[in-house]
Amino acid sequence: MGKYTDVLTTKILEAQSRNKTSILEIVKDFTPLICKYAYRLEGEDTRSELTLFLIELVLKMPVDNFNGPNPNAQATKYIHTAIVNKAYSLYRKQQPICYDLDSLVDLPNQECPTANSELKQSIKELSPKQQTVLYARYWYGYSIQDIAQMTGTSRQSVNQVHARAIQRLKKMDLAC
Repeated sequence: MGKYTDVLTTKILEAQSRNKTSILEIVKDFTPLICKYAYRLEGEDTRSELTLFLIELVLKMPVDNFNGPNPNAQATKYIHTAIVNKAYSLYRKQQPICYDLDSLVDLPNQECPTANSELKQSIKELSPKQQTVLYARYWYGYSIQDIAQMTGTSRQSVNQVHARAIQRLKKMDLAC
């Protein structure tokens, strides 16, 4: 965080007044950080997206909230954290979400003692997402959090898919 903290809040205020020079200076100051994450995410598009994110962030940043002993350091930390979080968000979006059961799970009959033909047929009637969640949860023993990470979705989303799948199986009189 070093050299650009001495006048950052002033540059931000000028940038919020649509001063193009200040915006460019802020982008220039944070370019090494943007390049670092763009390189890690292997994409020029990522660099552009992070740069646009930085500009949008600066234009709506609450500079008045940085009222501690060193507001410039607070603003720097705020921008740094926001860029890192955006980079991680872009990384998660790049990860393929695999709801194809054949590629995610290969379930041999002998591994599932309760997998009778009626249950298998009922599971095949569920959506691919529901099938994936049930197989990963009950046959492979993954936690809801693990499934969320594997599929690139939130824990709440996986819980909803799981609950709907169980509800549908109950309607078919097949759930435990």
